[in-house]
Amino acid sequence: MFNPTAEKFLEVFASADSIEIDGVFCRYYDNRIQDGSEDPSDEVINLTMEVDGVENEVIITADDLDEITLCDEGRTWHVGEHEIEFFSVKSIDTNPA
Repeated sequence: MFNPTAEKFLEVFASADSIEIDGVFCRYYDNRIQDGSEDPSDEVINLTMEVDGVENEVIITADDLDEITLCDEGRTWHVGEHEIEFFSVKSIDTNPA
């Protein structure tokens, strides 16, 4: 349904535990991907992140995914009007025992 770059983006979106969108970092985000029709304007991702009491809504359509690019370093995705990076954050055990 999507090009290989978009498929990889959706795979990483579903598996990472943290995301940064346009400089806003969020851990444990809603990583659901919408099952949509064939309409290119349909939402594939509708993500609302609340950071410091401010809600940020990010909508990614099938059209956006058709135009997706990945930077040369392979870290920053350019999707629609957004720059997106994914992270998997591990906790550090600080128990002195």
